[in-house]
Amino acid sequence: MTAFDLTGKKAFITGASRGIGRVIAVGAAKAAVIAVTKTLAVAWAPSGIRVNALCPGWTATDLNQHMWGGPDGGRAVIASVPMGRWGQPG
Repeated sequence: MTAFDLTGKKAFITGASRGIGRVIAVGAAKAAVIAVTKTLAVAWAPSGIRVNALCPGWTATDLNQHMWGGPDGGRAVIASVPMGRWGQPG
């Protein structure tokens, strides 16, 4: 998780907002970032502090190569992605 102090605003960056199957710890950590973001948003709103989380979609990395590296390119996984493609790191 990366946090940025934006002078009166907080932003947390995490990965996909959905679990990624066999990588339970990654999905749990990302869900925790989203939960913390929502909790802090409610707690700090009276002070005028906004809290946001950026949740990029599926990104083709070594961690999930088993999902996109096959002959179909992981079409079932990205079927719900509006752009219909895997993100590229970097």
